[in-house]
Amino acid sequence: MRGKHLVVGLMAGLFAGILIGLAFGLLPWGEVIALDLDNFRATSFIIDGITRAVGISFFTILLMGLVQTIKASGILASLVAYASARVKSSRAATGWITGVTSLAVLLTTHSIVAILMVGEFVSQTGSKSHISEVQRANLMSLAVCFFPFVLPYFIPVILMANMTQTGTEYGLAQQSPLAIGMYNIVAWGLLIYMLFILFRREQTKTTLEKP
Repeated sequence: MRGKHLVVGLMAGLFAGILIGLAFGLLPWGEVIALDLDNFRATSFIIDGITRAVGISFFTILLMGLVQTIKASGILASLVAYASARVKSSRAATGWITGVTSLAVLLTTHSIVAILMVGEFVSQTGSKSHISEVQRANLMSLAVCFFPFVLPYFIPVILMANMTQTGTEYGLAQQSPLAIGMYNIVAWGLLIYMLFILFRREQTKTTLEKP
């Protein structure tokens, strides 16, 4: 799926999951799509998922207002100027990008909103510090993919904890949001890699050259 649109990737993953579920008998046809002729409506696990996401969607729309508010306030412009005056190496620039992105996601509790909020700052700081676009994107991705899946007040962790409630009838133990985050080894692996990037030795020797 390299080079494809995000929507294409999401749809491909959805259809692949459906096919695997049907092939192994884990997903009955009635769950994929069914017609309720008595009530003139269709039922599907996809429709149920969309219905459950309505509240989160409204929450995201409200948070989007923060992006334009912060841009209009001039905070980002001041932050870029402040960072530019103090960034003397690629390591320092990497730390600023990671720190500002982490702060944004901690305050907004939403990965996409945080990326949109600090995207301009990351672009300008990274460009002045000669950090490639791919590396800038990776730094932001590491920050926004760690905190939301570890700290108990983020939506993904809360949703995963709520999902464990439905597993009690199958003998699965119910987990708290804090426990979900503590055992998310993928997120902790991202943190280790992020710290490795921030403190790797070769970056300390790289001094930015003024064009």
